[in-house]
Amino acid sequence: MSGTLAERLFERLRPWYLRRIYFKWVPESKPEYFSSCWDFPEFSPPLLEKTKDIAVIFLPMNDWHTRIQRSQQLAREMARRGFPVIYVNPHLGREFPDLYRRGQNYRLLQIEPNLLELHIHLPREPVFHHRRLAPDESSRVAAAVRRALAEVDVKRSVQIAAFPIWLDAALAIRRDLPLGSFLYDCHDYLPGFSNIAPEIVVQETELLRSSDLVLCTSDALMARAASVTAAPRVLLRNAAADDFFRVTPQPSTQILIGYAGALDSWFDVEAVRFAAESRPDWRFELIGRVENDAVLALSALPNVQLTGEVPFSELPQRLARFTVAVIPFLINPLIEATDPIKAYEYLACGLPVVASAMPELERFGEWIACYESPADFVAKLNRAAGPEPDDVLARRRRFVETETWNARGAKLAEIIEQLNVS
Repeated sequence: MSGTLAERLFERLRPWYLRRIYFKWVPESKPEYFSSCWDFPEFSPPLLEKTKDIAVIFLPMNDWHTRIQRSQQLAREMARRGFPVIYVNPHLGREFPDLYRRGQNYRLLQIEPNLLELHIHLPREPVFHHRRLAPDESSRVAAAVRRALAEVDVKRSVQIAAFPIWLDAALAIRRDLPLGSFLYDCHDYLPGFSNIAPEIVVQETELLRSSDLVLCTSDALMARAASVTAAPRVLLRNAAADDFFRVTPQPSTQILIGYAGALDSWFDVEAVRFAAESRPDWRFELIGRVENDAVLALSALPNVQLTGEVPFSELPQRLARFTVAVIPFLINPLIEATDPIKAYEYLACGLPVVASAMPELERFGEWIACYESPADFVAKLNRAAGPEPDDVLARRRRFVETETWNARGAKLAEIIEQLNVS
């Protein structure tokens, strides 16, 4: 186990401190998803509606019960196609209401048809982006996944890892299950995140080289993977859910500039501040969890509202109120490799979009106006907020009508079945 003696000691004490002191005396500090994740029935084999004999195991970067992102969308698509899906909760114990007790370290719940969530309680409850898993922890994860696979009762399996910490467990599972494959879903430029431990970033190289196939969301990630591994690579971009195509735009009477997504260090605070100060008659609504103090400071502006997270089911209707949707990101290696899901969602709603000049947005052509400076941001917003031809909304939707998670799911299902041909 890596880290200083003090760090290791703190990690061992943290589970006790969180439950006995912090969550007890500051109950609002307990994440809602540490409770909502238990609102599902225990898995029972008769509840499966599988039509495929290949289990798909998702080893994700994000919790199912937080912001709905790529891993959840792909997991749902596989479940809808008859694959039994096992989605591993990445908190590895912190979500459990009680401290670790031998024999009570495993729960398999059914959260949707054919879609199961596996909770694994490791004694030290590691924060998944702080360090690699220790050998004994990877062994416990592998054992829990093997047990879940036995309950699902399938002959073949495919693991889809979206984060390097799962590597050793995935390799152990693949060794024990010869009729199984291991994919890396490379959807972010990991060195671009300040909160991911360097040892995990280094571990990504091992992950790339050990995978049977690498899925990438962008051309930049495809090129990066090619420089590391000879494994086959497939470009599987992000997409929009069908709900965004169904929404009827109902723009606010006042011009509303809107954003929905992560609000972190890569958010272009300067451009948004300049726009809000230049156009006090406009409103700016930023939807998402604020994880950066500079973003938080925008709330001091009278025409900027930070709404926090909203449930994914409500997001299409919230977007429908926007006059213009924006993707104001600072251009850096992380953003240069990003294929933003929100671009698909905005266009599926029929919204005009103004965004930073990101490489992956070039292929959207006229449908996304890219800005180069704060002043240019305001100029592009002025143009986008103006009157439009009657048919432009429908034309935007037609442009992305094949860019759906249903289409991505069909492609992934084809990949999985081809990999599992004996």
